[in-house]
Amino acid sequence: MKNKLTPLNPGDIVDIIAPASKANKEHCIQAIKWLESQGLQPRFTKGFNSGSEFFASSESKQWNDLKNAIIAKDSKAIWCLRGGWGTMRFIPQLLKIKTPTKPKFFLGYSDITSLHLFLNQKWNWTTYHSHNLSHFGSKFKKSEQSELINILMGKVDTQEFKNLKPLNQNKKQVINAKLIGGNLCMVTATQSSKLDFNAKGKIVFFEDTGERGYQIDRYFEQLYQNNFFKGAKAIILGDFTSGLEPTGRDMKQFAIKRLLEKVNIPVLKGLPCGHGKKNRLLPLNSHAQLDLKNNNLIIKTGI
Repeated sequence: MKNKLTPLNPGDIVDIIAPASKANKEHCIQAIKWLESQGLQPRFTKGFNSGSEFFASSESKQWNDLKNAIIAKDSKAIWCLRGGWGTMRFIPQLLKIKTPTKPKFFLGYSDITSLHLFLNQKWNWTTYHSHNLSHFGSKFKKSEQSELINILMGKVDTQEFKNLKPLNQNKKQVINAKLIGGNLCMVTATQSSKLDFNAKGKIVFFEDTGERGYQIDRYFEQLYQNNFFKGAKAIILGDFTSGLEPTGRDMKQFAIKRLLEKVNIPVLKGLPCGHGKKNRLLPLNSHAQLDLKNNNLIIKTGI
């Protein structure tokens, strides 16, 4: 299979890039130590996390680090340091690169969604919605670390998510399709980019943080008007954290209710992925089976 990944082994190089915002220095140190403790070789360039304001470094440096990590023949994985903002800037340059003959592991989430969407859609890579590396110094649970490394090293070939909660009435069917998506804000942003991304024939996953109810409703409305959901098989919602109204009221559920009124496909919630207390690794653009009889999701890891 052309795009099947080769498991990581001790001694393999992991390129660390910071294509978005700057991370806490101490968190970086702890992330590097963790990779080394797994027998892997972390590699990064001088000054890759020395920026300020919006970005971890200059745009030219961020692009060069991303490009070189992709084309490097001696590394098998690319792991993003942090989200924040910035990755969408590199879509035009990525569109000019020839598709590599061999895929790499690519990990990260939040703003990193832009890069996931490109790699999934344009190069047909399986990528991994996972903690960014900087989380090793903050909220990356031991159980999630073990689950992640077992997947990357090929010790398990599926991810299973049980007890999802259906939000609308649909037939108790089994849906087989690839799963794509990520951060709702960033998925919506691609509608005005050169990716021209849609969910036809796919199960789509959304999560977000810090967005108030009306903002989430705006994103869903934009996607709906752009026919993003046309032909989609199902929608699965992860965590939608923070984003309370100034009064303290939570209006996010009202936005989700309005989504249910617009789409005629199964919508479920409860995927432990995103900015919440749990953020389990989620393979993107890999074969998924959504069992609506038992409300479970099983995804091949692509390895």
